[in-house]
Amino acid sequence: VGEPEEAWVPTGCLMALEALKNASPNHRLLLADFDYLPDPICGAVNSPIVAQKREETGARGQTRDLGTYLVEQGEADIFFPTDFGLLRTMYLSVMEEGHVPGTCHSEAAVVPHGRFFKEYADIGATTMANGENALVEDYSNMKIFVAESSSLSSSSLSSSGGFESLLPPKRPWIGVKSK
Repeated sequence: VGEPEEAWVPTGCLMALEALKNASPNHRLLLADFDYLPDPICGAVNSPIVAQKREETGARGQTRDLGTYLVEQGEADIFFPTDFGLLRTMYLSVMEEGHVPGTCHSEAAVVPHGRFFKEYADIGATTMANGENALVEDYSNMKIFVAESSSLSSSSLSSSGGFESLLPPKRPWIGVKSK
């Protein structure tokens, strides 16, 4: 067996899932995040990027990447990619933990950003004048996490499979203008 890999462990994410279970055991969850970030600070698994706004004349508003996360609080933004496979595993484990077998049911799916929005966005309302649609064509390094957990006595979970069973009936709700 090779040497163990260095990794950034998403302990904050685990704590948030535990808090969700305790506060709202019967819930639906939808999250969106980056699953890959370019040029992390080191080669470790789930390594962040650290970006700092530049204040020099002529560069104001631009950012520069730093090589360390050891910066003064408030001096830089730290971005972590989300390991969605690990998130799904953690979610299912946390939601089922402590339940008598067969009394809780949880489902979770990971969906590419473009596929999700092709299904659930009003594409016409989000397409630019030149025909491009950044909502479905860009952000290839983003994914959507959809999940639901409930006790079987109040379960509305569908066993049809796929992320569609975790969402309300198809209604384009993105890009819809309010009156």
